[in-house]
Amino acid sequence: MGIADKADQRADELNGGQQQRVGIARAFMQDPKMILADEPVASLDPFLAHSIMKHLEEINKTDGVTFYAACISLDLVHRYADRVIALNEGQLV
Repeated sequence: MGIADKADQRADELNGGQQQRVGIARAFMQDPKMILADEPVASLDPFLAHSIMKHLEEINKTDGVTFYAACISLDLVHRYADRVIALNEGQLV
């Protein structure tokens, strides 16, 4: 997740983006079959958001972990999503 240099720091000493990456890493340490995430890269800058999404995409392909995410960034949706469920004025599309 790009934070190996922070391994000796407490999570509450990290900034918001680093804490979010710790949360993602913790989820994967449980060896899940599926992960549900609400805006998993929302507080990250665009470069780092793409980097994390690439990691998630790789984990999906190599380990078969299904990843469901609520995401408002259409750039990320178009680049990484295999399937999309969208809401338009309260209707599923």
